[in-house]
Amino acid sequence: MTHRGSLLGLALVDAGVLTLVALPVLAGLLVRDSVGTASWVVIAAWAALALTAGLALVRREHRARGDLAARDAALAATRLTGHDWVWECDERLVVTDSGHAVSQLLGFGPEQCVGRHLDELLYDDTNRTHVRTQLEAAVSPGAPSAPRGLELAWRHADGQPVRLRGSAAPLHDRRGRVVGYRGACWRASEPTEAALVTEAAARRVTSLLGGSVRVDVALQPIVEVGSGRLIGAEALSRFSDGRPPTAWFDDARVGGLTRQLDEMTFLNALSAFDDLPGPAFLSVNASPELLLDAGFRNRVLRSGRPLDRLVVEVTEHSQVVDYDDLEAALTTLRRRGVRFAVDDTGAGYSSLNHVLRLRPDVIKLDRDLIADLGHDGARRALVTALVLLALEVGASVTGEGVETPDQLEALGALGVHHAQGYLLATPSTDTAAWEAWSRRTWRQGTHAPAAGR
Repeated sequence: MTHRGSLLGLALVDAGVLTLVALPVLAGLLVRDSVGTASWVVIAAWAALALTAGLALVRREHRARGDLAARDAALAATRLTGHDWVWECDERLVVTDSGHAVSQLLGFGPEQCVGRHLDELLYDDTNRTHVRTQLEAAVSPGAPSAPRGLELAWRHADGQPVRLRGSAAPLHDRRGRVVGYRGACWRASEPTEAALVTEAAARRVTSLLGGSVRVDVALQPIVEVGSGRLIGAEALSRFSDGRPPTAWFDDARVGGLTRQLDEMTFLNALSAFDDLPGPAFLSVNASPELLLDAGFRNRVLRSGRPLDRLVVEVTEHSQVVDYDDLEAALTTLRRRGVRFAVDDTGAGYSSLNHVLRLRPDVIKLDRDLIADLGHDGARRALVTALVLLALEVGASVTGEGVETPDQLEALGALGVHHAQGYLLATPSTDTAAWEAWSRRTWRQGTHAPAAGR
């Protein structure tokens, strides 16, 4: 309501009052001039209308001033700095106004907040219930003050929770009715640099899990050393934003989302069965933490994929706390034909312990063992020992990272069964290349050109 509106209201009130005061004089004139009853009615109606409209405008002006006073009181109840997010909502808790600081705190622009219910901006039902309880208490009779220092989990634009502290106060009209609420929010505490890095990493991975980046499956062939024929392929993830897979998995580790990213990439990799020619197997990485998740195992079992052609490579993202639990988890998958491999064998004690405790179907040699294999007697002796260990536990041996014909020849001489590496083919997302691998023979000791990316 503007000052002009207030002046207009007062003018109408004055006009109505003057008309009523002058009505006896007007009556004498009207009688003298023999004016009809209808004119009397018109004059009386004008007086009543002017008086009513004027009073209504004045009341609206007072209510508007009352609302402004209530908002000023609400602001006084908040801790305001240049970094705080100030918001208003109506009595239904629909946001009607939003400050610009919301973009730094929650990732939304102010215009994206207006029209949303507070329930959409709060992270979960617990926080929504807490807000309603506090606001209801603030408007109850005898409420001591507006709620202050509330710490709530709000929903960031990327879906992650953000903890903010804040205050809120009800807005009343002149009759004391609640017409809305006004509040301010700020960070619960100043984050450290490490916390900001962790938060940023978690947001990137959460966005990826939500489908912001396409994840493609690249395969690299695994070849039988003696015959040179294709016997399987390892599935690797490739991300459409161009970031290397190591960057994404590092983000997941920092943000505490390794298990979630492992599961997403694992289940996504199973789609390669649609184009991988049989009877070649598909080898996919999984951490012990993921394999211990009963929900994940059930999703694999219900996937409808040929599980007798699936090899799960047990990686070392996290330490195995209880081998008995892990062995029991693997047993449920083994009963359906799934085979298991221990990755990076020879890189450290833990991988050898995996071999001894899990009795894998495949032992994959660490690529550092393959480097200079033809000229390093110690490496040859260790590979020979691992081949004998594989014979003892009933496993086959695969040499990873084969890049030269000499390395391939040395693996064959030491009794290694299978080979994988850039000498044979680079990882490829081209399904036509996958199909062509089944018709190709890689001859031992000869360089084979890469089969596309």
